[in-house]
Amino acid sequence: MRHGNRQWGGAQDSPRRSQTQRGRDPAFGRDSEKHRDALTFTALAALAIALALILIVNASTADPIAPKSTWFGGITKTDKKFDRSLNADESAAMGDPFGDPDIDIYSYYAILDGTEYIFPSEYTAFAENGWEIDGILDPHDDMGDDMERILAPDDKITVQLANGSHKMIVYFANLGEAQKPVRECSVIGVGFGNDYEQNGTAIIFPGGITYGSSKYEVLACYGEPSLAESHGASRSFDYRWSFSGYTIYFDQDTGLVFMCQMRNPHVREKLAEVTSPPPDVVLAYQAQAVLGDSWDSFGFGCGGALYSLPVPVSALIENGWAPVDDEDQMVAAGAIQATPFEIRYGNHFLDTEIRNYSETEQPAKYCFVTLIRSSKLGPRLPVELPKGITDESSIKDFLEAYGRASQTKDSINSTEYIWGGEFFNGLSVTVFNDTNEIVSIKFDHSPKRIG
Repeated sequence: MRHGNRQWGGAQDSPRRSQTQRGRDPAFGRDSEKHRDALTFTALAALAIALALILIVNASTADPIAPKSTWFGGITKTDKKFDRSLNADESAAMGDPFGDPDIDIYSYYAILDGTEYIFPSEYTAFAENGWEIDGILDPHDDMGDDMERILAPDDKITVQLANGSHKMIVYFANLGEAQKPVRECSVIGVGFGNDYEQNGTAIIFPGGITYGSSKYEVLACYGEPSLAESHGASRSFDYRWSFSGYTIYFDQDTGLVFMCQMRNPHVREKLAEVTSPPPDVVLAYQAQAVLGDSWDSFGFGCGGALYSLPVPVSALIENGWAPVDDEDQMVAAGAIQATPFEIRYGNHFLDTEIRNYSETEQPAKYCFVTLIRSSKLGPRLPVELPKGITDESSIKDFLEAYGRASQTKDSINSTEYIWGGEFFNGLSVTVFNDTNEIVSIKFDHSPKRIG
């Protein structure tokens, strides 16, 4: 039995560090000792205030998704080691990095005591099956257990539901544009922790993942996580995009799941399908048969298929890509869509730009993707470029394959290598200066016209 509506597709801010600079005034050299002492005292006081402000900012910008309460296992942000990637045995056991093609984890459903719910769902869908609000568990909330409280738009709280002796943790949010009482808000996700067996509710996520599943089962079903982290006695995988997704925790010794959180606050309205045939410029597109020997052939491979940039969105859809944004939204003739277009292959996302090369207005599916990118600090897209280069290659591999970069841009923490043009027609690779590790790749080809 289903409740809710299936979704049409599927950052955390780090505390900003500020620096103060002290200028020198020639008049300082002529100050009296008393004035210099006062200046020193003022500087020390300012430093103390600055340190206090930093502590406040760090506390206020703590990860809102990170588990804090006892049912979450008591893990705190300070336990994290940001290794961000899989270790050798996890990579070897993973199989397809895109995940099982028959398991769509971004349909955001869970089976709760035998009933399937799709998130977000209205609370009434739970109430109809006997679930009642049993308590407010949000550790950051200072309003107690007021069940009739009012939520402002975009407000979120953690709630315990009960159905007889069975209990479970869900996440409420006001997805509307006006204030609402909790009972009229949406349930955007569900989670479980160490008290899973005590609560008595069977919670099963896509692919059969539940309490006690192994991390290798998770890897086989969901593929490569967007983020892997170690937390002392536990380890976590994140599968996330745009504030939605899953965070799954494993015991380091046993490798078994003991905690999982799933959230999806997005409601996407499907536009009316455009049934007109594709324009000639789309019909004329031809993918590359083989990847060439030069980056400026603008060929790339992903998911076992080869493409040429720019590539029609419809050609990606035919090969199993799923638009996150609506493919039937209209784009003006000759225009570059003003906002990024999101599309995914398996559990890997691409936040890209699309351009309408037709002389008439066209839906997004008949526009062309002009930008491919992959980042180890954001959405990673496993891609292959000419001469055997992949997103796992080193900067040495890039330089050996494509020769000296046209230009480099140095910053405090990283260096960007650019082949070709800086905008709309080139390849950009950014590496960390301290480790020489590639952090992002951007492959961009957006000619003014094609054909």
